[in-house]
Amino acid sequence: MFPDLELKEGWITVVCLLLIFMCVAWAIQAAHWAEDLAVVQGTALVGGLLGILLAKSRFPNRTAHLLSLLGGVTWAAYLTSRALAERGGLSFQVGILELERRLGELLHLAAAPGSSADNYVFVLLLGLLIWIMAYFGAWAVFRWQQVWWAVIVCGAALILNTNYSTEDLTIYLILFLLFALLLVVRSNVAFRVQEWRQAQVGYSPEMVSTVLQAGLILSIVIIFLAWVAPEALASRPLQPLVDKIGEPWRRIQDRSAEIFRDLNYQNPAPLASMGDRRMWFGGPVSLTDTPIADVEARTGRYWRVMVFHE
Repeated sequence: MFPDLELKEGWITVVCLLLIFMCVAWAIQAAHWAEDLAVVQGTALVGGLLGILLAKSRFPNRTAHLLSLLGGVTWAAYLTSRALAERGGLSFQVGILELERRLGELLHLAAAPGSSADNYVFVLLLGLLIWIMAYFGAWAVFRWQQVWWAVIVCGAALILNTNYSTEDLTIYLILFLLFALLLVVRSNVAFRVQEWRQAQVGYSPEMVSTVLQAGLILSIVIIFLAWVAPEALASRPLQPLVDKIGEPWRRIQDRSAEIFRDLNYQNPAPLASMGDRRMWFGGPVSLTDTPIADVEARTGRYWRVMVFHE
């Protein structure tokens, strides 16, 4: 069932790939979108390991994907229920029932636009997404032998998280780039070694370690050059086109912000403009009696600019 567990791709490939997954999970947890985001670490690690096992197995594609989906739902639900139970001082069985109840409320949001989903539902869904990301990355490397697909998908998730968080996540981005470049180098060496063996071409066993050392040095140099590059290189002359392409994504953002209102949104929130004064609205809803604006007018009237919570 698992004929190729000798890992001809090399154990360094496994380590680098798992570290890439963990960099994304660590960055999401460091962004502090909600409580108990340690769940994504468990789904990233186990999803990656299971993805490697299924990719190296003889299971048909559909069977492997189905097993991964069932495993991902079960594992993410288990971790989220346990976190919910520990946070609320409940038993694990009660935590499962509570998560099921909150998940059921999400299904009624379409019929009740004024309601919002619980943060633990967000944690569950995010854990599932990270599981899918890790499984896809492992499948791309060990079944398709397409390393760049794994790097692109994980990199997109990391950049998306970094872009919408005001936390300093630079260290995770640097580590991701380092492990991703090492993964690309090691995977290409492994694929070339397989071709040489099939063609009965002689090569020195020390070549692998030499190439890895050169790849490590090259990766550090590339990251350093990218770090010190002038800001002018980061200009965006195609900004209007990018904004047009990103319009569907912004609509998704607005809808997700409406569903998960209590998340710790740290990116710039919708702007309410009142004359020359502006106020930023965002973050978890916590209404108090603190005045936020003073309005002077000749006659009394009711001003309503935007509604964020009712």
